[in-house]
Amino acid sequence: MIDTHCHILPGLDDGPRDMATAVEMARVAAADGLRAIVATPHWTAAPGAPDWETLLGHTAALQAAIQRTGLDLKLYAGAEIALTASLLDAATDPLPCLAGTQYLLVEVPAYCDWQVARRVIFELQLRGYRVVLAHPERILALMEVRERARELTAGGVALQVTTAGLLGRLSRDVARLARWLVAEGLANLLATDAHNPTGDAPKFSPARKLVTRLAGPQAFERLTCTAPAEILATVP
Repeated sequence: MIDTHCHILPGLDDGPRDMATAVEMARVAAADGLRAIVATPHWTAAPGAPDWETLLGHTAALQAAIQRTGLDLKLYAGAEIALTASLLDAATDPLPCLAGTQYLLVEVPAYCDWQVARRVIFELQLRGYRVVLAHPERILALMEVRERARELTAGGVALQVTTAGLLGRLSRDVARLARWLVAEGLANLLATDAHNPTGDAPKFSPARKLVTRLAGPQAFERLTCTAPAEILATVP
């Protein structure tokens, strides 16, 4: 299994507080059957945002610590990028994508107008990025009009549902939308969006039965293995 959205890097955002906690997150992930994680700290188009070399350096440092424990877990660098109008004017070129591919993980901030978000997504696609939308189940505009999700996937946007949203750990409305996306075949990926090794842990197994019930016996493997492997297969 591969997690393409995990806040596992220590010291960059609201992930683990130190290296020891990050390694513990890796232990939990490996014990649950994960074999690869894309580390995705929050990233905004603003002065002081870490550049790609910084992200690579932090990822390499954690990978070295993980290897010293003997865990079989591969880390890749990435970022979870705030989808704002200013993103189009970001000095960073290219933007920090998942594992250095053309897949760009973006989140729609709560304050972002939906029409602005759609315009930015379209412009990113024109620039050659393959947009992956983080936790679409939490986006108010999609809760209000579910068919917007279908329009996104038809337009080439990948929807990445989270285990927390799917399992009802956030709210009833979020769970309803997450489960609808999976049941309708609109979810392209499942990710943990994990921040710590305990309550918000990098584990997929708790969602296996629910995903299977919603979308059939092949869905869980498609969302956690096949689809993320296709992204990593494009690593330069």
